[in-house]
Amino acid sequence: MKLSVQILKALTSLEALLIFERVANSGINGIDNTSLAQSVLPHITRKQYYMSITGLKQAGLISKTSGKCRPTYLGLVILNSLRIIDKGIMFKWALRALDAAEVGAKQQKQNLEPQIKGILIERMVTDETIRKILIIEQGEAGGPAVVCEG
Repeated sequence: MKLSVQILKALTSLEALLIFERVANSGINGIDNTSLAQSVLPHITRKQYYMSITGLKQAGLISKTSGKCRPTYLGLVILNSLRIIDKGIMFKWALRALDAAEVGAKQQKQNLEPQIKGILIERMVTDETIRKILIIEQGEAGGPAVVCEG
């Protein structure tokens, strides 16, 4: 199984996300097993806890040593990616508006001018990380990687 599929599978449940975020936010020093269990067990069952821990370990997102759960470096990268996803979600209406402008231009058999697209991105998306992603995509592909019309 591809590692990316294994990672996504390990993070599919809210329980696993809760555990992963607690471990990852503990930093490289980690969190002791007892504290982690006490912080999440009121919200999930023991079975969910142990299944989630196992999945996260198998995906390489956390490690357990000396009674502590620690994020791996891969886990820290994935945590950062999840934070970028959260930022993108905060701008979903602006991103939908950009998609609508693209589709509207295509329906008129035109392309949305790069300058206009740049201005829209600049004005509607205030987060620098998301803005950079959109500008890079615009420069490399002339638009979003995938546009579905329906």
